[in-house]
Amino acid sequence: HDLSKTAEFLSDEAGNVADYSAEGQLLGHLVHGVAQVQEAARRAGVTAVEMMRAMGPENICHLHLSDADVQYTCLPPGEGHEDLAGLLRELRQGGFAGDGVIELYRDSYREAGQLTRAMAHVQHLADEIWQGVPGDSH
Repeated sequence: HDLSKTAEFLSDEAGNVADYSAEGQLLGHLVHGVAQVQEAARRAGVTAVEMMRAMGPENICHLHLSDADVQYTCLPPGEGHEDLAGLLRELRQGGFAGDGVIELYRDSYREAGQLTRAMAHVQHLADEIWQGVPGDSH
């Protein structure tokens, strides 16, 4: 989790920490680290399903769900090329019992209707995948 401490802190020429950076005060090194791993995986051509398999679905406790295409990341679910149904199916089969959110950036969508459609898309996938699973609410 120390991957992004260099972005979180300001240091002098000797490497002594002097203060938090503006980004460090706003986000912290954990958020920066996740963003760096996400970007590196995207550039390497690693899909969300491949990343989930590498992490192990049983080790994932919280999911940030968005879509992506060749040009953009953090698109509303249903607007990109990610295999979101496959991801959710493998998570369920692997014992995922956590929760999740749809993660978007303000410049990832143009109008509010996209958010409504994204939520409906995710709800449809969840209903289809978790249908008939005792004790699971999504």
